[in-house]
Formats: sequence, C-alpha cells, structure tokens
Amino acid sequence: MHNSLSHDFISGGVAGLMATAISLGVTQCFIDLPLLALILGCIISIPIFLTAFNSGTYSSIFAGVVAIVLIGLLKGPLLATIFGMVFFLPAIIAAWLLGLANIDEQTDKLKWLPLASAFSFLTIFIAIVAIFIGLMLSNNPSTPIIAGVVADTVIRALTDANWENFDANAFNDMRLMIINGFVPLVASVTGIYSLIFLVGNLYLSSVAARKLGHLKRPRDDWPQDLRLTGLAVIIFIVAFIISQITSQTFISIAAFIISSIFSFGFTIVGFAYLHNLLKPLRYRHLLLLIIYGATFSLIFTLPISIVVLMMGIWGSFQYAKQQRQKT
Repeated sequence: MHNSLSHDFISGGVAGLMATAISLGVTQCFIDLPLLALILGCIISIPIFLTAFNSGTYSSIFAGVVAIVLIGLLKGPLLATIFGMVFFLPAIIAAWLLGLANIDEQTDKLKWLPLASAFSFLTIFIAIVAIFIGLMLSNNPSTPIIAGVVADTVIRALTDANWENFDANAFNDMRLMIINGFVPLVASVTGIYSLIFLVGNLYLSSVAARKLGHLKRPRDDWPQDLRLTGLAVIIFIVAFIISQITSQTFISIAAFIISSIFSFGFTIVGFAYLHNLLKPLRYRHLLLLIIYGATFSLIFTLPISIVVLMMGIWGSFQYAKQQRQKT
C-alpha cells in the first residue's frame, strides 16, 4: 500500500513537471510563435491524463497541484489560476468521469459512464469556469483600459487598411461595441479554447494509454458516441434565448458565454456525427480532408460551421431519444 501510494505521488509529480514545462512553453511562444503555442496547447493536459489513466485520480490531482504551484511561483498566481481552471482541473475531472463505472445487475458486468454524459458534464463545467473568468474580468479595474486599447488597435488597423466606407460615427459605434463585448468575448473564447484542447488531449491520451495498456475503460467509438445529452440541448436553447432578450447584465453575459461554448460543443459533436455518416464510404478520408480544408478557409467557414452545428444538435437529439427508449 505504501509503495503504491509512493508510486502514485512520484507519477503525479513527474506529470506535473511535464505539464508545467509545456505551460511555460505556451506562455513563451504565445506572442512570437502563436502556431507553436497552439501545438503545445494540444498536448498540455496529456501528462495529467496519462498519470490519471495509469495511477488513478489522486495521482492526477497531485500532478495538477504541482503544475499550478510551479506556474504560480514562476509566472504569478493569476496565470496559475487561469491554467488550473482552463486546462488542469477539466483534465482531472474528465479522467475521473471516464473512470466511473458500476455493476450492471442484469449482465453482472461493468457499465461505464457514457462518453456523451462525460462530454456534457465537461461542457457544463467549462461554461461555469468561463463565467467565473468573466466575473474576474468584470471586477478587474484594468479591464476597461485593456478593452479600450484593444478597441483602439482594431480601429487603427481598419483605418490603416483604408476602409473609406466607414465614417467617424461608425468607428465610434464599433469602438463602443468592442469595449462592451470585451468581457463576454474573452471569457467565451477562453472557454472554447479550453473545450477544444480538452477534447484533443483526451482523445490523444486515451489512444496512447490504450496502446500502453493503462486504460481499463473499453474503447469508445468517438464518431458514434461523442454526443451531448438532452439536458445540454435544453441548457443551450434556454441560454441562447436569454442572451437575445436581455442586454448588458450579468445574466445576459453569462447566457452569452454558455450559448457560445455549447454551440462550439455541438459543432464538435457535428464533426463526430459527420465522421460517423461517412464511415461506410470508401473515399471518406478524401471527403473529410476537403470538408476540413473548406472549414478553415475564410470563404466557407461560416456556412459549413452552421451546417455542422445543426448536425451536432440533430445528433444529440437522436442520442437523447435513444436513451429514453432504452429506459
């Protein structure tokens, strides 16, 4: 027992050091090498996931604590708090959720928590974290100054680009819109990036852990199983309606953040649904390459995103219907 506990803490400590190193790389490259920072973000939580799958939840918690403490000592408590809430804590919770199981009384076998339920809970949790970040920004006296600087930078860039169709009033209106929308936009983007990195890290970690023989959970069929539950659909619809009928209140800001993050969650589900639809096709890899390429082009990004979002909502509705039929 003592040796096992020591192994868990050692494993967690090493994972925490690795997560700290990657996090410092992200902060160093964020301005000068944003692409490298993005790549590092795609693996930032993998050490925590791997130690969780190999040594358990306590080891992953210790890894997260080590990473947060070290980042706090090296970069300050604010950055440590952000990294902890955006990357490390969601990873710890995700690994714990994927390890939840109970005995099925009919088959006397382990029944694991469905991937859709885990993904729904994580999306809700990340939305709560994003709202908390929005609160931090709203109560920070330097936020209006930063928002003003960002707005002036955008206006200056548009002016330098010779946007002659914009008059002075239009620029003033745009500046005011940027300042008023700064907090919900930053909080939403932070939550969306957290969700992207969490899903990517979780998928890569589960593949690696299965190859190493460290993952007890049966293999999930991600294109088929990655859905959001009926509760998530209801939360998204209610938040979207509230964000449209109220303005410039904490409730409207929170609703905007929730609807933004859930819309991106449904987009992720939509791409999984698309992969599942194309499974039987012989040239599915070529089709997916074309679709992803068009998605990242500026011309087709918006229409494809809307279609994929609708597919994600439809796929989640189908999943919720199937779950009701089973019960």
